[in-house]
Amino acid sequence: MKKILLSLIRKYALQMNNQAFTLVDTLFAFSIFIMIIFMISPIFQVMLNNKVTKTRLQDMEWIVFCNQIKQEIHMSKKAEVISGKLVLTVDTQTVIYERYENTLRRRVNFAGNETLLQHVSEVSFTLLNNGISINVKDSSGKTYTVDLFSFIDWNLAA
Repeated sequence: MKKILLSLIRKYALQMNNQAFTLVDTLFAFSIFIMIIFMISPIFQVMLNNKVTKTRLQDMEWIVFCNQIKQEIHMSKKAEVISGKLVLTVDTQTVIYERYENTLRRRVNFAGNETLLQHVSEVSFTLLNNGISINVKDSSGKTYTVDLFSFIDWNLAA
C-alpha cells in the first residue's frame, strides 16, 4: 500500500510542478501589477485635480491679458471709461474692452470680437492719474486687480 501511495504522490507531484506557479512567477506577475498601478495613479491624480488645473489656467490667462493690455495702454493717447467699458485711442484706432456675457472681449473700431478672459462675472475699469485700474471677478469668486499706466501723458495729449 505504501508503494502505491508513494507512486501516486510522485505522479501527482510531477504534474503539479508543471502546472503550478512558482515563487519566481508570482514575483514577476506582482512586479508587473505594481508597475501598472504606478503608471495609472498619475492619471487618476490629474483627473481628481482638475479644479487646480482650471485655476492655474485662469491665472495664466490673467497674466497674458495683463501683458497685452499693458502694451496697449502704454501706447494709447487717450483713455475713457464709458458705461463700464474701457475705450482707448491708439493711433487712429478706437479699442474697446468690455464684458460680454461671461467673457471680457476686445473690439477695434467697434468691429470684431477677441475674447481675452473667460468665466468672468464682474469687470470694473477705473481711471487713475494717467493710468487705469482693472478689477475682474471670475465665476468662482476670485478677484484679480491690476493698475497700468501710460507712457504718454493723457492730460497733455487730449
